Amino acid sequence: MLSGHIHCRRPVQIVEGIQFYKAAAIAMPQWKDRWTDGNPRLGFYRFWVTDDDITPTFIPLTKESTAGGAFGPGGHPTLAERDYSLAWEKN
Repeated sequence: MLSGHIHCRRPVQIVEGIQFYKAAAIAMPQWKDRWTDGNPRLGFYRFWVTDDDITPTFIPLTKESTAGGAFGPGGHPTLAERDYSLAWEKN
């Protein structure tokens, strides 16, 4: 199983023979301070599949964006800065 939404690659976990990959993102790293075993390096996994095996390889990006802004490196606007007025109007 592969999940990339946490934006911070973590060690593979094996539960009842199922391998769980928590991948980094390709947009921006986040939450590296939440897990001591986390690795915020951006990239993707490549899985080589044969009849007998599946071999994962993490491919780090060779170039990472340094763009800033409200949704850039470091995350999201604080709760006080968020504007949900359009969502509430449609309710």
